[in-house]
Amino acid sequence: MAEVKVTIAGRSYALHCRDGEEARLHQLSRMIADRVDKVKTSSPGLTEVRQFLFASLLLADDLSDAQAEAKFAREATPAPSAEDGATVQALESLAERLERIGQALIADAALPASAQALPAEGGQLLSADTVQALAADPPSP
Repeated sequence: MAEVKVTIAGRSYALHCRDGEEARLHQLSRMIADRVDKVKTSSPGLTEVRQFLFASLLLADDLSDAQAEAKFAREATPAPSAEDGATVQALESLAERLERIGQALIADAALPASAQALPAEGGQLLSADTVQALAADPPSP
């Protein structure tokens, strides 16, 4: 465990965190310190506990706003349309083709060079060179 020293509201605190998380802990501590400083400036005379309380409330308010925005963004995402169905079907077809090509390349690697060929649609055979050419530059739909 790593030890990190942070200063918030003029006080130093020794905190422990997992190795590698020191920078993140410093960043979070700076966020809290900034909020406490804003509270001190806007409302002088508050006790330290109240400064931390109001800083916590300000951070919770920001978090709540961010969560509401994220929820709105998720809900605002349009539902798939009929056009999306065609795209999904085309992508699935392409994925199946790529899977067949990949399987053929694996199978070709295990065969002697004279026997390397791949069954294509319609039962015809494609050579390994043809399969590689199709993988590099597939024909247009």
